[in-house]
Amino acid sequence: MQRFATLAVAVVFMLGAAASASANVMLFADTFDRPDNTDLNASTAGKSGSLGAMDWVQLGGGGGMEIASNELKGGDNGAAAGWAVSYPDHNFVDAVIASGGGFSVSIDLLNYATAGSGRWLAIVVGHSKAEIDAWSTNNGASTVSDLFVGYRWTQKQLEVYDNGALVAEPGISSYPVPQTMRVDYALSDFNAGSTVNYEAYLGSDLITSGSFTWSGTNENYIGIFTNLSARQARMDNLEISYVPEPATLALLSIGGLGLVIRRRRVRA
Repeated sequence: MQRFATLAVAVVFMLGAAASASANVMLFADTFDRPDNTDLNASTAGKSGSLGAMDWVQLGGGGGMEIASNELKGGDNGAAAGWAVSYPDHNFVDAVIASGGGFSVSIDLLNYATAGSGRWLAIVVGHSKAEIDAWSTNNGASTVSDLFVGYRWTQKQLEVYDNGALVAEPGISSYPVPQTMRVDYALSDFNAGSTVNYEAYLGSDLITSGSFTWSGTNENYIGIFTNLSARQARMDNLEISYVPEPATLALLSIGGLGLVIRRRRVRA
């Protein structure tokens, strides 16, 4: 009886652990650990995830992004106001995201030195390929992103824009870099008009949360935006992951239970 109780406790523990954020499955990650180059795809080193070493698409209006010292560096070209957007060439509407109920995007913000006040490092989601390829704005308030979550240097805080409308400006609390910026998205499908709930974090602190709706069906290209001056934005360790569906978590836990039982038999 005591042995059964011990195993039951182990099952409960493993189910809880499997359901934690650490159980997310990586779709695409990039450590940017490869030789310096203005072409983010000159090498596949540093890229990983279940979707493989996908190519980046690089866009810029008076700016750009590059690999420098095993980091992602971006912003304007220093001569005038400019911007840069880079995105993995994949529409993140995978069935595993909807079945599990969500996805997460995070990136390490390492440096934030810039001139001007309207400057961000941002995670942008909810685009069709045509929309993101037509990006032409230097301003979060003009973006076509379904959700734009940007770290703004003047406040050292997050601002959130829903299709260009400011929906969250959490205040003046200061979060100087380096920080990990992460946004978690909870959803049931990728249909136009469906609600997506989000939580935005700096480090382990929940900064703001809310909801938005998809502007189009099956439109979720995900990008990184920056308009810092003289390419002074430095970033690292992009991760795009999804939450496994409950059935998958249960299988993981049952597998763990099997290991526990086997170890007990061996010891007996």
